[in-house]
Amino acid sequence: MSTSRFLTLTLTLAVCTSLALSTGCTSRATSAQNLFDKGEYQQVITKYPDLEVARRARAKLAEELLLKKDYAAVFRDYPDTPAAYKARMELAQQIFDQGRYQAVLDSFPQSPLAAQAKEKLADSLYAAGEFDKLMAWYPETAKGKQVKEDKAKVEFARIKKLPKKDKASALELFMKQYSGTEPYKDAADMLNQIRIAESNQANKKK
Repeated sequence: MSTSRFLTLTLTLAVCTSLALSTGCTSRATSAQNLFDKGEYQQVITKYPDLEVARRARAKLAEELLLKKDYAAVFRDYPDTPAAYKARMELAQQIFDQGRYQAVLDSFPQSPLAAQAKEKLADSLYAAGEFDKLMAWYPETAKGKQVKEDKAKVEFARIKKLPKKDKASALELFMKQYSGTEPYKDAADMLNQIRIAESNQANKKK
């Protein structure tokens, strides 16, 4: 066999192999899409799990379960689908509407409703007069900030009545506990004045 004929046969074989593989891939994709179009999503997933259409089939099955409110099945079988996210939001809303605010925080801490649940729990503690718990557990809520502000005003008023020798240490502690409150700047100014006075007094003694 001549070299040119051998090369021709080799090239022909390579082209045929490539076409066969391409046809095979196209055939699988077409078959999978046909099943998808017929609504046979589970068949798509079972026969063609490696194809992109299988991902869409999973999403479809998850949506069907979501319509049935079968949240447990969605979470269990299709946790990575858009339907799983929707299921979490719907379930969180149901729990919130039932007044189970702590359950929202425990089970759905990333839900947009988590912030509202904290506000509700903070309101309950405020109504019950549990101000220390409110500040410890929900300091960033509206009621938490209100209580902190009120406590800061009362504490700063107490500090202003202290003997001069006790004010500096009390102000330092105050500034650690009540940063971000209205009296904080006044406390900082007062502490600065005390430090300046102490420095001047020390210089006079030299």
